[in-house]
Amino acid sequence: MDASQILARLESALALKNDRALADYLGVSPSVISTWKGRRIGDWELIFEKCDTVDLNWVVRGDLSQNENKVSELRMLRERVAQLEEQNREFLSIIKNLSAK
Repeated sequence: MDASQILARLESALALKNDRALADYLGVSPSVISTWKGRRIGDWELIFEKCDTVDLNWVVRGDLSQNENKVSELRMLRERVAQLEEQNREFLSIIKNLSAK
């Protein structure tokens, strides 16, 4: 198994933008991700445990054709969640300002 390819597919499957985001998701430091890539190893138990919503067959084997729609859907859902979180912050700010008056 090539850790670099697996970690790249994992980032894609989770709709993460970079190694730092993956590190945050897994609860490790970015340097750990770099080490895994450099040594072509990974803490597979941790990765498999934290990524139970991802099709690990695709992550490990790289067969994108089966999972392309899932990856796109997950990416769109994450973007929508980010939009909703921003709207929620704006809404709370409005409420706070109205309460202060």
